Amino acid sequence: MTDIFDLYRDPKKHDELKTILNLGAQKHPAGLAQNFLEKDIWVAEALRLLNNENLLGAHSTAFKGGTALSKCWRAIGVFPGIPWRQVFE
Repeated sequence: MTDIFDLYRDPKKHDELKTILNLGAQKHPAGLAQNFLEKDIWVAEALRLLNNENLLGAHSTAFKGGTALSKCWRAIGVFPGIPWRQVFE
């Protein structure tokens, strides 16, 4: 299986990457633009690095949000009105 970032690293594979992103956009039920798909790839990678690579040292991390997952992908439900700051204090 190819790592999506291999397609970014190799200029010869940029057309393949564009094709994959365009296909993903076409298949999305709401017709989401390919640049939103690409943004989600990079956001997910940044969160993965923060969590898995110990980039914040001894600081613990908690991720809040889910706008893309709830509004674009409808993969999760959101919990409006929960005072998240108070939950994690």
